[in-house]
Amino acid sequence: MVTSDAVIRIMGVRWKLSEIRTKSGRVTQDTPRKQAATRWRFPGIDGIKGLALLAIVVYHYNSLMLSGGFVGVDVFLTVSGFLITLSMLKRLYADGRIGWVDYCTHRLRRLYPALVVMVPAVTAAAAFIQTDLLVGIRKQATAALTFIYNWTTITSGASYFDTMNPQMLKHLWFIALLAQLYIAAPILTRLLWKTRHPAIAVLALTALSAASFIWMGHLYNPDDVTRVYEGTDTHAGGFLLGMALAWSICAYRNHTDTGRSHNTIVSTLIRGWRHIAAYTGFIAMLALIILAVRLKQDAFAFQGGIATASVLAVLLIAGTITGDSWMQGLFAMHPIASIGRYSYGIYLWHWPLWLLAGVQMRAWGMNRPLLVAAAALTITALTTAISHLIIEQPIARNGLSGFLPQAPFTTRGIIRCIASLTVVVMALAGGAFAWRNAPAKTSTQIALERMERMSAQHARMNGEIARRPVPKPKRAAHTFPTGDQMVAIGDSVMDMSTPEIENRFPGILVDAKTNRAITEAGPMISQFQAEGRMRPWLVLGLVTNSIVTADELDQIRAQVGPATVMVLVNGHGPDSWIPQSNDVIRAWAQAHPENTVYVDWDAAISRHLDLLYSDGVHPKEGAGGDIYPQAIQQAIRDWIAQGY
Repeated sequence: MVTSDAVIRIMGVRWKLSEIRTKSGRVTQDTPRKQAATRWRFPGIDGIKGLALLAIVVYHYNSLMLSGGFVGVDVFLTVSGFLITLSMLKRLYADGRIGWVDYCTHRLRRLYPALVVMVPAVTAAAAFIQTDLLVGIRKQATAALTFIYNWTTITSGASYFDTMNPQMLKHLWFIALLAQLYIAAPILTRLLWKTRHPAIAVLALTALSAASFIWMGHLYNPDDVTRVYEGTDTHAGGFLLGMALAWSICAYRNHTDTGRSHNTIVSTLIRGWRHIAAYTGFIAMLALIILAVRLKQDAFAFQGGIATASVLAVLLIAGTITGDSWMQGLFAMHPIASIGRYSYGIYLWHWPLWLLAGVQMRAWGMNRPLLVAAAALTITALTTAISHLIIEQPIARNGLSGFLPQAPFTTRGIIRCIASLTVVVMALAGGAFAWRNAPAKTSTQIALERMERMSAQHARMNGEIARRPVPKPKRAAHTFPTGDQMVAIGDSVMDMSTPEIENRFPGILVDAKTNRAITEAGPMISQFQAEGRMRPWLVLGLVTNSIVTADELDQIRAQVGPATVMVLVNGHGPDSWIPQSNDVIRAWAQAHPENTVYVDWDAAISRHLDLLYSDGVHPKEGAGGDIYPQAIQQAIRDWIAQGY
């Protein structure tokens, strides 16, 4: 028997235990409630969570800055699996029960209050700032509040217009995944507990983790990474490794509590680990930072990269919580530890508030990413603090009755009660209003569909004239081209500007279509050449939907020949590949100046952000669309003026 005042060390961490006794190989406890109330604290865990959340936020706000920031998700999963399993094993070692009611109640109190306020609150804000963000919100909100968002996304897929209009709640796929793993964790823990052999539990959890990672690599499809990234079965590996780490620690604890001595090999390994734990954790942290900077959502990430990040997370946790590890001090620093303590609220609010801030900033003619991020993070900090103080904390302590004043009644308690009820009522009322008035289509989609109908009508009116071969005029010796010397191939941005392009370049042949990428340019050029409709000036505007590479531009040049002047229009928008493609196009045009014109549409429209639709990509008809051909005209004039 171990007395209630006994103090032991687990991996070097000091623990004070309640009274525990063993009988017939089963661990029981005289005062289970007291034992269940004991808090297990690990210095540094909050800091690890804070660092992981920082990586996620930077990745969401600017994936070019931190292309592998999504590994923060896997660090979070590992920490979550570790902590949740420790809490269950603590009760199992105490009285042989998990306490299903307490477990489920605690998890719901942790996840649901902030979520059920955040969803209607940001929905209501969107109703006043930009209703385009409300398209599909009913489906999003239902999936988010029922913790099935990840599988809803996987099974339904995403249309082009979904990608052009970012979903405010799409980040909640991770909360859904976490909730699903929380449901599975106690079932799995209870089954493994029955084996009475912690080593079997550790091996089984490690094997299940490996199977999940292998399944992720097997199902990886570069054309659809959503299935493997958001699937519960494919992305459970880190969580399972965290569970295995918890079993390892508790196995050591139980071995020590019962007074059994370790054999020489085990004792030597434990002493050796204490000497290298901090250094191992530090190296693991550096490796995770490198992955966050270098990793991309490619084959390597899903066929080993995410698994590597999860293993490194285990080493980071183990190296930090070990007694006397100087890593504890590193992760106890503010504000990293504070960010970790409030990580759930920050994660909930940061994405929708960033979208809303971006839309509002563009409406004010301000499109500075750092300013948008600063505004979004400031509001996120405020909303997280308010949610924690008047929603999450009271419910965590007293359940739904936490909204009511608690005895002894104080002025502060009554004010907090009024504030809580006011926030909840306003959020729910605003969310209901937005839900009821959510549009079926974005303004961008409506405009694009109208342009497609106009283009189809225009083609029918022209009939054979539009398909008649155009005689190739003599190539102008660096003079400004007329419209009948030009053919334009583009995506939805060019499509929105087609009337204005045709007005400024009468006779130009424009073939622009929604969701078109640079890979479609070659087949279209071949078709024009076969029909005798190719012209000496080729305008390409194909950056919106996919990355453009120098090899693709080389192939197009070889296809049209050196006599054709290529007019390359860059892109404008929030997607990560657009700035990268713009750099490629600019460099390629500079390398081929004798027959290539570079059009900086990004710079031209950035001076008139109020003329873009809410997606920040497509120009509005009229003045917005006219900036596109104006930019082309000016670029050609400047190119000719340089003597080409």
